[in-house]
Amino acid sequence: MDIYLRGVEAGYLALGSSPVTATSEQPQPDSLLAIANFDPLTRNVAADPVIRSHNQVILRTPAGVLLAPTDHGGVLQLAPTPQVTGPRIGFEVLRIVKVEGQKGEPIQPGDRVVFRFVPAGDNPVPTWMSAAGGVVSFRSDLEFPGPAEFFQLLLPLDLADLLLDYDDLANELAGQVILNAPALPGGHIVHMESPDAPDLFQPADLLADEQRTSFGIELAEPFARITPCQPRTLTLRATLLATGTALEEQVILEGDRAHFLMMKVEAARRATSPLPMVKSKNFEVEAVLRLDPDDRRMARLPLPLPVTLSADSPLIMNLVQQGRAVDHDTPIRFTFSVQQPAEEAPVTCGVIRASFPLGGRQRQAQFAVKISHKGILLDPR
Repeated sequence: MDIYLRGVEAGYLALGSSPVTATSEQPQPDSLLAIANFDPLTRNVAADPVIRSHNQVILRTPAGVLLAPTDHGGVLQLAPTPQVTGPRIGFEVLRIVKVEGQKGEPIQPGDRVVFRFVPAGDNPVPTWMSAAGGVVSFRSDLEFPGPAEFFQLLLPLDLADLLLDYDDLANELAGQVILNAPALPGGHIVHMESPDAPDLFQPADLLADEQRTSFGIELAEPFARITPCQPRTLTLRATLLATGTALEEQVILEGDRAHFLMMKVEAARRATSPLPMVKSKNFEVEAVLRLDPDDRRMARLPLPLPVTLSADSPLIMNLVQQGRAVDHDTPIRFTFSVQQPAEEAPVTCGVIRASFPLGGRQRQAQFAVKISHKGILLDPR
């Protein structure tokens, strides 16, 4: 059975060093080990996989190397023994005991256990496995084990899913790491990076624990230059440090967006030409900015919301705003003009910006205006 062992007063065992240490607050890539019952008759792994209190057991690395008490300067310390081919009583075999448990009681994930080791030889002195000082050793000076000798047996877990979306209220990315089981004590380090947009998101580590699996990402300065006319795709890769499992999720970024606000064209008419025989290529547009009536987050907005409209695109001319604040029943009406492109011309795109205070920051939400010879599309979604 694959497990983690965590010293109750220390940390997770790490097998990458010799002797084995127990200092990490979270599981590491080398924290995984295997435990199995020992059968003294066959001198090998027992057929019964259920670990019970007072059973003789062996510990191994994922590669099958036995872990055993080894002499390090006169002190027995737990270490891999790659030269050993099979478990032996008095060398690699330990006895596991459930703290406050009965003999023969099954040991469950999360239980606290102690390990007793009796070395081979004449008049051997029993020892208790201990994580005192961060190194896993075997102490012969204890009649009874204390908290430093308590270990918690835990089952490993992994990433199950990664969720990612753009939060238009905060103007940042919002995500959630989903594990396939409740987080273990100390939590789990999840490394975050973007393989296709490193300029927008710098690598970072998230500690996912029982209280926190959700996260927010405030994007770097280049995000302010993204518009709905020139969106970008960001891929977020999340890697669980202990297992190496990586998941990816993509989100399309359109810059600062405020989906709780809507822009709609109410009327568009061709402007009057100064020359009677020539049709004007300009169109005058009447539009409205209002709150999305179907958005249930309105209670979180400081209404009425003062908004200032502007357009720095040469495609959008003569923008005139008629109201200064938007509320449930009070939209902001505005007008602007555009020039109709030629029939063979591609669709062009400009941006109207809405400036307003929200969450202690001044927002610059963007609304696309797409123009073709067939007409105008305002705030497409």
